[in-house]
Amino acid sequence: MSLTKITILLSLLVLSHQAELHSFHLTNNVLSLEESEDSTEIVSDHLVQPTQVFNRSSLQSVSIINHNLTSIKEGTFDNFLNLTNLVLDNNQIDSLPRDLNLPNLRQLTFKNNKLVKLHNDSFVNLRNLQILKLDYNELGEIDPNAVAGLSNLKVLTLSHNKIEHLPKTVFVAVSGLVNLDIDNNFLTVIEETVFDSLEELVTLNLKNNLIKTINGGAFRRLKALRDLNLAQNHLTKLEHDVFHHLAELDSLHLENNFLEELPNGVFQDLGGVGRLLLTNNSVRELQKDVFVGLKQLRNLKADFNEIRVLEKGSFYGLPFCYDLNLSYNKIDHLPSGVFDGLENLEQLLLNGNKLSTLDVGAFTGLTALYALNLENSKIDDLDTLEELPKLRLIDLKGTKYNNMTSVNIGKYVFNVNKYNNWVLN
Repeated sequence: MSLTKITILLSLLVLSHQAELHSFHLTNNVLSLEESEDSTEIVSDHLVQPTQVFNRSSLQSVSIINHNLTSIKEGTFDNFLNLTNLVLDNNQIDSLPRDLNLPNLRQLTFKNNKLVKLHNDSFVNLRNLQILKLDYNELGEIDPNAVAGLSNLKVLTLSHNKIEHLPKTVFVAVSGLVNLDIDNNFLTVIEETVFDSLEELVTLNLKNNLIKTINGGAFRRLKALRDLNLAQNHLTKLEHDVFHHLAELDSLHLENNFLEELPNGVFQDLGGVGRLLLTNNSVRELQKDVFVGLKQLRNLKADFNEIRVLEKGSFYGLPFCYDLNLSYNKIDHLPSGVFDGLENLEQLLLNGNKLSTLDVGAFTGLTALYALNLENSKIDDLDTLEELPKLRLIDLKGTKYNNMTSVNIGKYVFNVNKYNNWVLN
């Protein structure tokens, strides 16, 4: 059964004293009615429709966006018993009525408003809600039972708010969550048990907070987690067991923190991780066996750190890694066998280091390496590169070879191409 699409084209708008959805007056307006499959779209420059427009028990979707609404009165949506999607983005609403009375609502989007707090039982009679988006508000406080009753919730987004603390029991009632987004807030500590009820969670985004401490075992119950984003926080260290029991994790973001070291064993339970991002930290050394456990790792980025020392065995246990980025560190020496364990590596980025010495055997074992970046290094000769049987591309910009149109590596000649890389013809 088709539903009515109502488009209100305003030629003159007269508002009541309060910009409320419940009370609104229109004068000299032109209404056009069109048939639609599933939604009512309400379009105006400021506010929208008279109360009678909302007496639509068959409506499934309502969007009220950019209308400067400041509040919604109790009972406004009482006749919308079949509504499944409600969008109230880009208004000025600072609180929600305790009971929206929308038992069939599946998605509530409330982005870019003025909410400052989620009170206990903020979302009663929304038992079928699956998606709740509260991004870009001013939320600074969440009560422990704020989302109680949302037992079918799958997606909760709280990004770009002012949240400083997560109560330990706040997610107990939403144990079926699949996607939780709390990026761009003011969290400083992740408590040990706060995520314990979220055994079905697949994506957890904590990017760009102020997190300094993650208590051991904070993620221990997240057995289905595949993507964990901790980038752009204030982490200086990791507990050795912080990532234990995350067997399904595929992507781990730790870039743009202040990590100074990686304790041995910290990745030992991450056998499914394919992508590890450590860019822009303060790591000084990669110890032997530090990456043991990352059996499926394909991409490792540790660029823009303070790494001076690579030990033989630093990359043990990475049989499927094909992309390694160590650029812009302080590495000046590559010892023999330093890349043992990387037999499938195809690209190695060492540009922006202080490399001057390559020991014989430094590249032994890199039988699949195709591309090598040595830009701005201080190496005197390229003899060690003969150890790379599949090497086809070298970047030597900013080295003593910078102005050469060709270089010899063993019996092979590499010529400069139009991108200023040296390639094997």
